[in-house]
Amino acid sequence: MPDYITINNIDYLILDEITINNIRYVYLSEEDNPLNFMVRKVVLEDNTEYLVGLDTDIEIKTALNAYFTKHKEEIN
Repeated sequence: MPDYITINNIDYLILDEITINNIRYVYLSEEDNPLNFMVRKVVLEDNTEYLVGLDTDIEIKTALNAYFTKHKEEIN
């Protein structure tokens, strides 16, 4: 069974998790609309993990590059 997470009452399929420079990025796709793709990073606060948005354009590009490099065979 696939892993899902609900954000703002929308179910997202967890496509992958990739760690870059000790930061874990989570790649999500909306269950009912696969073109709605997002990347979040995991932060630990008070021993609880939270998903938060990325901070900069460079971080977004780095995270997307890692995902597409890892999955290039599947995408082509």
